[in-house]
Amino acid sequence: MPNWCSCHLTIKGENEEVQRFKEKAVGHNPWEKPPANEKPSPLNFHSLVAIPADVLQAGYEALGYDWECKEWGCR
Repeated sequence: MPNWCSCHLTIKGENEEVQRFKEKAVGHNPWEKPPANEKPSPLNFHSLVAIPADVLQAGYEALGYDWECKEWGCR
């Protein structure tokens, strides 16, 4: 089974609200340090739903995978 999907997302609302969402959604995966030249993803769930510090400290394998499945319904 593939480890990816393709979706179309439409964000509607007042221009200021849409812009605020777009700015907040940008980020990197917190589980790995990105290469210096890697641009942040324009839609990163980690930027929208902060992972608790204790989960980040424990690591992806220890707590992160289960946290993402519980909070998002997927990893």
